[in-house]
Amino acid sequence: MTHQVNQVFEYNTIYNSSGFQMNPTIGWRNEKFPDDPRNIIFRKNIVVDAAESYSAERGIVTIGTYMSDEVYRAVVSELKFEDNCYYNPHRAAQFNIAAGFNYKEGFREGDTYSLQEWRDKYGHDSGSLEADPLCADAQNGDFRLRASSPCAEMGKYAGDGKP
Repeated sequence: MTHQVNQVFEYNTIYNSSGFQMNPTIGWRNEKFPDDPRNIIFRKNIVVDAAESYSAERGIVTIGTYMSDEVYRAVVSELKFEDNCYYNPHRAAQFNIAAGFNYKEGFREGDTYSLQEWRDKYGHDSGSLEADPLCADAQNGDFRLRASSPCAEMGKYAGDGKP
């Protein structure tokens, strides 16, 4: 069992692997962790996803696809997304939170969002951008960023020497 308290996802480069997905729960709360989940941070990451389409079950960021309204209310204020770079060469990025069962009673909260809607609704990613991170040679596994990258301070190679 892993408690979701003070989790920090930082300086990662996620490239063509279904974006970033997380499924928070309140099922692990106990006397030591009465307010689990708490303080989950996603910052300074690069997420590149080449999906040609998105759904309620899959976006560039997907949080708790089938979360109940109870879990949604416990989780939503504990998430912090900031200073990330998102890119999909085929379409605009889509952000999902509790979007999978919105047609069912007890699962109405949450939805799918564009980056701007994600910012407006939750205040997430105000310092983030939707841009090609300009990896040196991603097709051959070189995810270092070119000197002209708009995402130079994000991802695994932030601040490294530029190719």
